[in-house]
Parts: sequence; C-alpha cells; structure tokens
Amino acid sequence: MAAPVAVVAALTASFAITLTAPTQPSPAEGLVAFLEAHHLDHGIGDYWSSSITTVTSDGAVTVRPVVTDPRGRVVRYERQSTAAWYTGQRFEFLVIGTAAPPNVSVATAAATFGPPARQYTVGSYQVLVWSHPLTVSADGWDPNSTSKGPPR
Repeated sequence: MAAPVAVVAALTASFAITLTAPTQPSPAEGLVAFLEAHHLDHGIGDYWSSSITTVTSDGAVTVRPVVTDPRGRVVRYERQSTAAWYTGQRFEFLVIGTAAPPNVSVATAAATFGPPARQYTVGSYQVLVWSHPLTVSADGWDPNSTSKGPPR
C-alpha cells in the first residue's frame, strides 16, 4: 500500500513544481517588444512570422502574410489573407523568421522594394526597415495552388 501512495505523492509534487515554474517567453514576444519599442506597428512578414506576431501583440502590431512568387517578387499570400488587408495600405517593415525555412528572403525583399535602410536581428527573426513605405498589391499568389499561374 505504501508504494502506490509514494507514486501519487511523487506525481503530485512533480505537477506542483511544473505549475509553479516560470514560463519562458516565446520568441514572438521579444519581436513584439522590439517592434513596439521602435514604433513599428504595421508591417508584412513571411507566413510563419505574420499571424503569430499579430496575435501575440493582441493586434497592437499587425503583420500581414506575404510570399515570394515565381518571378522572385514579394506578394500577398493569397491563401491566408484578404485583399482588404493590402488595398491602399502602406507598410513600415518586413519580418522574416529564421527558425523555419522562410518563403521570403532579404534578396527577394530587396528585389521587390529596393535595399533596406536598416536590418535588425531580433532573436530568431530578421526585421527589415526601408526609408520609404512599402506597398503590396492586393493581387496575391498561393504557392500551394495548381489551379492558376503566378500573378500578372
């Protein structure tokens, strides 16, 4: 009878330690803090960086998803966005995550928008800022779609 009681006690202690241990901040929290500190609140980013940044900031920082099309240009990620997010918008920065293979690169960003004025490394992210606002066409492209070709 003592063995089952000891097992339950050990599991309870382990659970209590887990509950009281401090949680590690997510990489996106560090990115949001950086963007807010630099007054950057409206940008674009690769698929893996965009939504998590917007959600982590409770919408204080919006990052809209973009991809690289077959021509090597940064365009709206059609599958995960609405055209209204891009129409008439002027974006301040581009976020590229380095933890996963990105679908946007510094090279494709520079080919699309010109060379960035500043480039920062924030944890596992790169933040590129230009001296001019960025615009992205509301016409998008979905790299997973076989039903249509690249944007015109």
